[in-house]
Amino acid sequence: MQKELNWKFDISTYRLLGRELITDDVTAIVELVKNSYDANSKNVYIKFFFTQSKTEKSKIVIVDDGFGMTADDIEQKWMTIGTSSKRKEKISPPPFNRRAVGEKGVGRFAIDKLGRNCKIISKKSNELNVNILQIDWSQYEHNTETDDFLKVNNFLKIKKLTTSKHGTKIIIKDIHEEWTSISLDRLYKELAKIVSPLNTLVPPFNIYIQSNQFDAYLKPKKVVNKAIKYASDSFSLTFNCKNNIQEVIKFNKKDKSFTVIEEPIYSFGPVKLKLYHFDQYAKGNFSKNYKGADLQIDGVKIYRDGILTTPFAENTASRNNRRDILGIDKRRYSGFFDKIGSRDMIGIVEIYKDTSPKIIDATNRQDFLSNVEYKELKEFIISQIAELEDYLIHKKKEEYAHTSKELSDAKNKINDFSSDLKSLKDNIAKNGAIDIKKEFKKLENSARKANIALKQSIKTQKNEEKESLRKEKMYMSLMSLQTYAHEITHIIKTSIGSIKRLSSFNNKYFGIPKYEEQIAKYNGFIVREINKLTNAIEFMSRYTKSEKNWKEFNVKKTIEYVYEGYTPIFEKENIKVKIDIQKEVILKYNNVLFEDILKNLLNNSIKALTSTNGKLIKVSGVVENDNLIIYVSDNGEGIEAKNKDKIYEVYFTTTAEEGGNGMGLYMVKTNLAAIKGQIQLIESEYGKGTTFKLTLPFNKEEI
Repeated sequence: MQKELNWKFDISTYRLLGRELITDDVTAIVELVKNSYDANSKNVYIKFFFTQSKTEKSKIVIVDDGFGMTADDIEQKWMTIGTSSKRKEKISPPPFNRRAVGEKGVGRFAIDKLGRNCKIISKKSNELNVNILQIDWSQYEHNTETDDFLKVNNFLKIKKLTTSKHGTKIIIKDIHEEWTSISLDRLYKELAKIVSPLNTLVPPFNIYIQSNQFDAYLKPKKVVNKAIKYASDSFSLTFNCKNNIQEVIKFNKKDKSFTVIEEPIYSFGPVKLKLYHFDQYAKGNFSKNYKGADLQIDGVKIYRDGILTTPFAENTASRNNRRDILGIDKRRYSGFFDKIGSRDMIGIVEIYKDTSPKIIDATNRQDFLSNVEYKELKEFIISQIAELEDYLIHKKKEEYAHTSKELSDAKNKINDFSSDLKSLKDNIAKNGAIDIKKEFKKLENSARKANIALKQSIKTQKNEEKESLRKEKMYMSLMSLQTYAHEITHIIKTSIGSIKRLSSFNNKYFGIPKYEEQIAKYNGFIVREINKLTNAIEFMSRYTKSEKNWKEFNVKKTIEYVYEGYTPIFEKENIKVKIDIQKEVILKYNNVLFEDILKNLLNNSIKALTSTNGKLIKVSGVVENDNLIIYVSDNGEGIEAKNKDKIYEVYFTTTAEEGGNGMGLYMVKTNLAAIKGQIQLIESEYGKGTTFKLTLPFNKEEI
């Protein structure tokens, strides 16, 4: 007996293709914007309405002026999973002639990542009909009539519309996550990277973000892709397919210069490469001029046909191992100070679908498919970075030699000045009357030269000393134990003084009835002081072991571990918790002290939520320049204006009755200050409540 069988899609398939495959909301929007690019859009608007908290009014609207879809397009292409239409029609119609960037046919499921209810309105320029497709993703979650994904009905309405307008509008309601001002800033930064900074699209592709809740986005804010400036070193490579030539950079150790050589095009296809390196001076100029807005020193990105391929380098906050798919930062574990990492450079790699067909995006958009060609592409990129490193090593040696020469010159100038001074003295002794004005002018000139030479040599020497100190501090603990011991000593002296005074009073008047109430009150004070001492000593004990705890750890897993310990409290108090950080965030820090920071802020939030309905605690992570920024937010009662300048003071607390001892925020601030980080109380992203902004520098070698 033989029976024919056909594949079926379980009704839960849509979650695998959308909500669970696409890593975060930012990536989901990027996917939908790429669809607008493929549709020959000149402009795409992403609009957020009432998304700061999830309500019935909350919605996300994405509107483009692309070529739109007919009813047949929607049925045969958009509603066909994994459709091959873009693979067949590789180049979009003129004058755009854009190479399609979405070819897997699953990007449309990004909508489900954003919200449960979706309406798609689309119209072709030469059509008199507008097509309206309604999709309710909840049908796929709660449908009891069928378990087959393909048998759930979606409805398409066709209406007459006599207008020349064309394009597609996607309206997403019943959104899954809130979008705050911080979320929109993250989105802005990622959208700024979609188009390669080396390319100018003609016609243009403009992206705008708008929100009715945040001042910065009340009017459509255009996403600007800024030109890269202020690099201390850079080089460019290109290719010539006709002659089978790939340019490759080599550092010539004999004449100490870069040489561009020509090699046959590699197996992975021809590559354009622009690499910008930033030393400390260049980083300062870069940060000053871009202010971390939409352009960051964040490693190498790969573009295909001018458009960012995978979002592996976008909002992830891991700076030492952040989706380090090219292995750039892993190399630094050996020969740290001779190698540059992702926070020292911006790299633009451009490949092309037609000439690099084996470099294929992974479906989850987090990497490329592992094959020989991709491995060789990674090796090529690393080899070019290595050539730059050889040049920088030589440059440091030259600077060192130059420093030695400047010091020698300064010494000679000072000797000249000394000789001139002696000559003047001898002339006065020998001749008596001399031309003082002439002699002093000569002396001033000699002194000026000596002064210039000396200042320059001192400046250079200081830079050398700073570099040496930077290296030494890489191997030290987060904070000088001596400094912290001084702080602890102050705390202990203060507490012991209080305990001594109160105990003396209690001892003197113990047993006298009229003092019983006051003695009981003082006993309470004594217990609080002892608790303070206990906390301080426990913290000191953990700190003395900090060297053992200095390591790389996954930030999201660490936060989840800490929060998991509070699960009973969350459940009892009905607190909803959200952690919005990429899985791949890796930070090199003292994980014990990091957990202490989280616990202190978490305890504060729990206390602040006591009288709040709809209790929320949120932790989110973003990257700005060379820093990991962590926001810890709640929608509790907030901090009174009169106390905002006092909250970091040791022993200051407004929650003594709930067990507060006034050391939590003091310790957080002290720990962060030790690594040149900081904690700031900023405007709450929930409108009410508290948002703390923690800044942790990735570039700890600069501390």
